[in-house]
Amino acid sequence: MISHDESTSTCMCCNDITGSDITGPNWKSYVPRRLPCADGYATYYLMPYQICLKYFPGPVSYSTAQANCHAQDADLIKVDSQEKYDIFKDYHGPIAKNVAIEVWVQGEKVGDQWQFDDGTPMPNICPINIWGENADQVCCAGDLPLPNLTMLDFVH
Repeated sequence: MISHDESTSTCMCCNDITGSDITGPNWKSYVPRRLPCADGYATYYLMPYQICLKYFPGPVSYSTAQANCHAQDADLIKVDSQEKYDIFKDYHGPIAKNVAIEVWVQGEKVGDQWQFDDGTPMPNICPINIWGENADQVCCAGDLPLPNLTMLDFVH
């Protein structure tokens, strides 16, 4: 929630909508509206973000997986924090059922460094392995050119 008191030029941001610090006739509060994820997507919240994940079974190349995601106004998942990796594991655990699955994730190797599609360096959070031309599954995220092949070997 974001609250603003124009008379004192004061702004407050808080997760607790019931906060008593922002009561009074001059305060105006705004609660961000979250749109639901599209049909077939699972919804996760990583404040202040809403993450929408969808799993597409079937062997495809990285570029096809990326194009499939872009066709749905989404991207391959960008695993850039431990929290996102934990969400990724939570989502794919029931799909994997204790069997290794291969899932495309966002990234390309430039020189000796792995980067996300926006050029930012990939942290060592997500165990990435380079494989051949095809992966068995695709994971899109509502969370970004010619990447090297990247996928995650995931067992939960």
